[in-house]
Amino acid sequence: MSEAAAPTLTFRRVWWWVLLPLLGSWIPPFFDLDEGFYAAIVSEMSRRGDWITPFYNGAPWFEKPILIYWAALIPYQLFGSFAPEFAMRLPSAVATMVTAWILTRWLAATGREPSAGVVALIYGSMLLPVVMGHLMTPDALFVMCLAGALSTFFKSLEVPKFRVGTGFWLGMGVLAKGPVTLAFFGAFLLWNYLGEKELRPAWRGGWLGGIAVMVAVICTWYLPCYLVNRELFVQEFLIEQNVNRFLGGDTAHRTPFWMTPIYFPVVLIITALPWSLRALRSRTYWSQCADYRYAARWLILVTVFFSISQSKLPHYILPAFPAMAIVAAISIRPEEFQRVVAQARWALGIVAVVVIGGMAWWGGASGQVEARDELRLAKQVLPGAPIVLYQLPKQEGIAYEARLQQTSLPSMVAYARKVVLMTSIPEDLERQPGGTSLLFTRTGRITPAFMEGVRAQGGELELIPGTGGGAFESYRLYRR
Repeated sequence: MSEAAAPTLTFRRVWWWVLLPLLGSWIPPFFDLDEGFYAAIVSEMSRRGDWITPFYNGAPWFEKPILIYWAALIPYQLFGSFAPEFAMRLPSAVATMVTAWILTRWLAATGREPSAGVVALIYGSMLLPVVMGHLMTPDALFVMCLAGALSTFFKSLEVPKFRVGTGFWLGMGVLAKGPVTLAFFGAFLLWNYLGEKELRPAWRGGWLGGIAVMVAVICTWYLPCYLVNRELFVQEFLIEQNVNRFLGGDTAHRTPFWMTPIYFPVVLIITALPWSLRALRSRTYWSQCADYRYAARWLILVTVFFSISQSKLPHYILPAFPAMAIVAAISIRPEEFQRVVAQARWALGIVAVVVIGGMAWWGGASGQVEARDELRLAKQVLPGAPIVLYQLPKQEGIAYEARLQQTSLPSMVAYARKVVLMTSIPEDLERQPGGTSLLFTRTGRITPAFMEGVRAQGGELELIPGTGGGAFESYRLYRR
């Protein structure tokens, strides 16, 4: 393909198109479960002034590494008092933009200037990356780190000093996702080393500097967190959340065996339309272009790597999307350049409408908006009162509206901005200190028998005026 025949499209000319679908992240409330946990952890870390140990509702919480919390802490301290959703989700949106920029710079550096700007449009119009750019999860940050590591390593085959950058991005990836980052990168390097014999001399040099930087970045959190938490950190994070989850310990997210070979390929193809179809038709470039083979190996290895894992959720395949965008962009011929750019802009507009509108709709349909607003109203009536979150998970034998998520709603801990009592056991209310507390629950969970039990203990329970009337209720609980 003659790249000179196509006009050049830089990131500077397309960035606002990429930004368009990422707008509106401040509209819906936090979605439970994951966003609720992460938001509550950032809120508590901010209150504690502790940047080392993640805490959820008063207890250490090692489900994810630190980068998602570090990235959200400063925006939360700046904007959290009036726009917590925007503050917490900002790192994911920024990471998605930075990933698009990294892909653009990568292709420009390989002499594919026309494809460079288009790859940003392609990546920015893929459904799953845009959705994850709206959510407070570690995934967009991890993808940014992986794209940075793989792009700088490709450049290091010509200029070895770029391996220092690779080490930095790998270290950040370990802070974002954990040691699995190194396992994937090692497998990727091995495949490329074995598959590109003529490039093996280019692998020499620059390794010590890159490794030193990587270790230094990793130690910014792993070392102090281990020194503070010792065996708890090793067991809860390294073993439970990394080794056991990959081997199938996460039974909540397991899929039937027959879905193993098709689960992620189907998710990838559907949520990357129409670019996945172009990528599938581009196989002829494998024998022609080293950068195409590099990106294709990235795409294939991510798909296989996460397919082997027993734990599966659709967004786990997100690291494959930058590679998909590169493969699709490389296949663009000069004569179809303008048509592809027009298609990408249409796709960006459609994805923006679907994601922004869909998330706003789900915020209401799921009951998240109602729960947030109910708790905020009750807090205004009883400012500063201790908070009880009572029987929020689904209870056996109790009818509920199908539209509501019957979870523990950890996002309510984030909106409470304090450690709360979360319980489904009436006797646990005896742990509340004397005086007035705010009890937040689902409608129908406070029974006459429960109220009689409170009175028998010398307490009082009354609905807070102006609250309730929907799926949630707030009560004033008084105990002597």
